[in-house]
Parts: sequence; structure tokens; C-alpha cells
Amino acid sequence: MKNNPELSIEEMIDFAEKQFHSIGVEVNFKTLQPKIYCNQYKIKELHEIFWNSQKNVVGLYVKYPTTFLDLKFCGIGTLCVDEKARGQGVMTRMFEQMKKEVVPNYDLLYLSGDKTRYEHFGFYKVGRKKTFFIKKRALDSNEILIDFLKIDKENSDFNSTLYRFYQNTQGRISREENQYIDILSTKEYEVYALNKENNVIGYMVYHRKLNTIIELLCERLPLEQILYPFLCTQQLNFISIEEQLEQSINQKLYILSDSHSENSIIMLKIINYERVIRSFLKLKKNLPFGTIILGGFLDYNLKIIVQEYISIEKTQETADLILTDKEVHLLLFDDYFNFFDLHPKFHFLKNWFPLCLPPTLSTIDSI
Repeated sequence: MKNNPELSIEEMIDFAEKQFHSIGVEVNFKTLQPKIYCNQYKIKELHEIFWNSQKNVVGLYVKYPTTFLDLKFCGIGTLCVDEKARGQGVMTRMFEQMKKEVVPNYDLLYLSGDKTRYEHFGFYKVGRKKTFFIKKRALDSNEILIDFLKIDKENSDFNSTLYRFYQNTQGRISREENQYIDILSTKEYEVYALNKENNVIGYMVYHRKLNTIIELLCERLPLEQILYPFLCTQQLNFISIEEQLEQSINQKLYILSDSHSENSIIMLKIINYERVIRSFLKLKKNLPFGTIILGGFLDYNLKIIVQEYISIEKTQETADLILTDKEVHLLLFDDYFNFFDLHPKFHFLKNWFPLCLPPTLSTIDSI
């Protein structure tokens, strides 16, 4: 039974932290997710609270709406069930409520979590993101032209200053300008403004525990002239950098890196296949013209047409590929196309897919 709760913000946080503590995870949600738990005006409307018949809270989750391209995304997080209520179907009830009240409003849902737990509810781990390992001696620079100003989460004066660099980035997820520092500070990331001659020319988001740069935006300097002084000021001999939104930066990272690794990005649930495929395909360049019909995962087949335009149509024509719900997620957003190398339409599969998810879904824009 789900009721409108009369819980304070502190009571919601306390409940969630206790449940994570009961499974051995120590967490402070105000520092882990300041964009949610430091937003006193939105925090209650972002939470879904579940009660039992005795009016005790037995579970909750957070929904975080955002947009990407023309698509409506919703991040799901802080999923937890009271320790005493586990094994009683509470999690299933939460996902059933989500299916009725949240799913119809979005094109795509995403969450972080255990693969085996959430596949049961139609979420699949997909997306590929590279992390580059760079040694200090690979940076052909001994110039220190900039300094790094660490921005506290409470310093809202920098929201607009840093947001303007992101605003001009192509293929970005929507972020709220008035909460920008809180968003960048997700997962206790450190935020640095890049200063040159008393002017802010960009910013960096840094994960100290993993010695990894999560996001880097700068409009005036070559990558080496940013990384070298940062390594010097932090007294580091190497650093890792995650794949960035700007492809010009990724191209340079390939050249500079000693090695790189690749990992899955996020657990994903596609709601509106037609809109999702069309919007993501439009991001790709120089696609070969052709047609593929996918079937098996919906009550109808999907006909993907790439010409001077991109069209996704419902059809009863025979499918070129019959896929399960999991397989179509892997085909669209992972490397599953490699298993169809003998298929007559492999040329289209390898050039059209995988579609590229924003790398920050598992970091800055995660829930």
C-alpha cells in the first residue's frame, strides 16, 4: 500500500542510509548525491515512499528526470527496502508502481546497481566507456600557465560561470544551471575551476579516490597544458581520464595514453524504442543507406530505414533479426552486433550500432 508520506527530509535520508548500512554499505546521501538531497525544494517530489498496513515505511526510491537530445530520461536511485520487510515482495511492488506511474512519462530509464537483481525488472547493463591511463612523462609540456581553484559545493556563485562551458557542449544531458555545482559534486567529486590570468577558462571534475578526471571542459588550452600543471600541483606521476563529451579531447587522449580500459556504463530500460533509436541514430555520421527489420521484443516489428532521413516504422514484415528484450538492448547500446558477422546485413549492423550513450550516466548524471 502506497500513501502520500509525511516524512521530513532528514527522516527519508535516515531511512535510506540505515538500509544501505544493513547490507554493509556506508553512505552519506547528502555528500553522495547533493543534487538530490541538498535540494530542499524538490527532494520530496523526487521520492516515492512505500508503506505497509501498519503505516511503517518499508521502501523508497528516487526518480531524477532529465533530457538528452529530444528524449525524456529518468534516473532511478536510492532503491532500498527496510531490512525487516525484505523477501516480502516490496521491491516487486515498487517496480510495479514504477511501471504504472513513471514509465509512461519517459523514453528511457536508467539506474546503477547489480546486473542480476535488476535484469528481472527489464534493466540491462549496456554502453561502453573508455578510461585512459596517462603518465606525466607523456605530456610534452613543462609550462604551468594555469592554476586550479577548488570549488566548494556551497559556492553557488560559480554555478553560472561553470555552466556556460557545458552549455556549449554538443550531445549533452540537461543539467540545471542554478544547481550546477551540486550536480558536478555527485559522488563526492572535487570540482576545480581552471584559471588563467584571473579568468576562468574551464573546469575539471576529479575523483580523488580513483585518481580519475571525470569531466574536463576548457575552451582555450591544449590538453597537455591542463594535465601537466594539475599533475604537478597534485604531486602525481600519472592520472586516469574517462571518455569525454568532446570527441576532440578523446582523440587526444588516445594519442597521449599509455593504455586504456573499457567498461559498461549503466543499467538501461528502453521505453519508447522508436524515439530512442531515431534520436540516437541521428548522432551518427556517414551512415550507409539501408533497411533492417528487428522483431521479437515487441508486439510488432520495427523497420529501421536510413536514407537522407532516418525513419523508424512499425511493421508486420518479416524480421531480419529476432531478438529478446535483453538482446535488443545489447545490440543497440553494446557490442552484440559482433555475433552477427555472417548475417547478410552485418554491414549495417556494424556501422549503425552501437549507439553512443552519454558517458556521464554512470558518474555526474547518475542517481
